[in-house]
Amino acid sequence: MIISKSLNLKFKIILISITSLILHSCQDAPTYNPFDQEFDVSIRQVINNGCDTISAGCRYYNLAEQSSPSWMYYQVHDDEFYEVVAKGFVYHMDTFTIMKFEDYYKSNMRNSILNLEIIQSDLNRQIEEYNYTYLDRQEDKVLILNRELHDTIKLRVNLAETNIRNKYVRNVEYFIGNDDE
Repeated sequence: MIISKSLNLKFKIILISITSLILHSCQDAPTYNPFDQEFDVSIRQVINNGCDTISAGCRYYNLAEQSSPSWMYYQVHDDEFYEVVAKGFVYHMDTFTIMKFEDYYKSNMRNSILNLEIIQSDLNRQIEEYNYTYLDRQEDKVLILNRELHDTIKLRVNLAETNIRNKYVRNVEYFIGNDDE
């Protein structure tokens, strides 16, 4: 009788441990969709799938799935490394050399570059796998439309420095934090 109670107790403890382990590891597989609202993904799986880890500064890291010239990323913080705090999308459109000018001229050149035409067909090729298409341009924003959900998202047009002197890249970017839902 005592042996039976002991085995029964061990069985219950093992069953509770297994259930707890399963519940804590039941995160969804990554969707790799920067525009959806899914943040509860397995960062271990993202890393195992070969995403690059890129420092975003201030102890934040982007786990990027790069497929040139665009990529999406999941952002984590080193305090809670296995919890997605944000995610985003980047598409490199052009690269420019801007020589060192006075700030006034550099600002004008920057604005001229940002306002260059966006080739819609190129952008559409980068976002079509997420079921989006180019809709409109509004100054430094690009509106894209989800063909199924009929919702729109604003992407930001940005000019960023590269690690090569005087080289800049014009991007279309999207960023959403986990608390922006």
